[in-house]
Amino acid sequence: MPVRMQLEAELEALDSVHKQLERAAQRRTNALLTMGLLVLLGQFAAFVYLTWWELSWDVMEPIGYIISLFYSICAYVYFLGTKGSQFDLAPFKEFWSKRIMDTKKAQLAFDQERWDFLVSAALVC
Repeated sequence: MPVRMQLEAELEALDSVHKQLERAAQRRTNALLTMGLLVLLGQFAAFVYLTWWELSWDVMEPIGYIISLFYSICAYVYFLGTKGSQFDLAPFKEFWSKRIMDTKKAQLAFDQERWDFLVSAALVC
């Protein structure tokens, strides 16, 4: 078998693993971000419940906190809805995705240097 065909076969095998790792990292990152939203919503619900039903506070401080928490939730939903591309928190998503992917690569003993070499060789040819 010619060398070029061997390189293409090896690249195809490594590329499929690399794509699976990318998908897994994106899924886990999205799950972490969604869990963050659920935590904010739970905190919002708890404060609303405690403020108006359980403790019946008539002061403005908890109401101000609830309003600011609501705006934080709105910003978080906007961030998740735009996939982080239109918001300043996109580097957080990229950071977590890269970190998770690096961890998974280490677990699978994925040869990143070999993959980079094969990709660059495929671009040259």
